[in-house]
Amino acid sequence: MLDNKLTAMGTIYLQSTLAGAKEIDSSRAKRLQQEISDEVLEMDDILVTMDEIYTSSGEF
Repeated sequence: MLDNKLTAMGTIYLQSTLAGAKEIDSSRAKRLQQEISDEVLEMDDILVTMDEIYTSSGEF
């Protein structure tokens, strides 16, 4: 799951980099910006969950 998220973020990063290299319409740029924000939030959720798992596994 984490690998898939990292791959997706890499793809979005590449798209945004290419978008910066050429002129694109603002609606596509806004869509890419929203995708990046969504991916960052999902990654935060995954990291919080991983922290909770590692913290609780140390209690046993």
